[in-house]
Amino acid sequence: MEAFEKELQESKSKDANADDDEDVPDGEHLNDIDEAELGDDVFDRNEAPTGVDQGTEPWLGSDRDYTYQELLTRFYVSLHASNPSLLTSTGKRYTIAPPSIHREGNKKSIFANISDICKRMHRQPEHVIQYLFAELGTTGSVDGSGRLVIKGRFQQKQIENVLRRYIGKCHDTVNAPTGLI
Repeated sequence: MEAFEKELQESKSKDANADDDEDVPDGEHLNDIDEAELGDDVFDRNEAPTGVDQGTEPWLGSDRDYTYQELLTRFYVSLHASNPSLLTSTGKRYTIAPPSIHREGNKKSIFANISDICKRMHRQPEHVIQYLFAELGTTGSVDGSGRLVIKGRFQQKQIENVLRRYIGKCHDTVNAPTGLI
């Protein structure tokens, strides 16, 4: 055990001598670097998005109860600051393929792509078909291949106008498209 303690003492004395002789890195050389050489500070973050909590809002520095209008304004300012694409009034537009209308004989029209259009509008085909029949003042049926057979002679433009009205009336429901193109 004495040999181990003696060896330990010798290594400690060597370390003490080495500390006096060598330069220990302390980061002091980093203080001499010019800030302009480093460029933009990538770690500098603004805590609030632009337009939010910049010091002029009534809710800062107060513990009072806020009015609904103040909270609503704060919400919309924060929403638009973090999602600038919402500021455009156009929103997302849906495009739907034009209705494919074919004649079958003299007194029937075939609406071939009714199922595709209903899927794009996120609507049940039965509901759209009922609306079409009510607006066109006619009847019809769906054949085996999913095409709508309409009694009467209708042109593509007429069916398209009815679909536009349908979309206009149903725009307030979930996932409703805003227009046909």
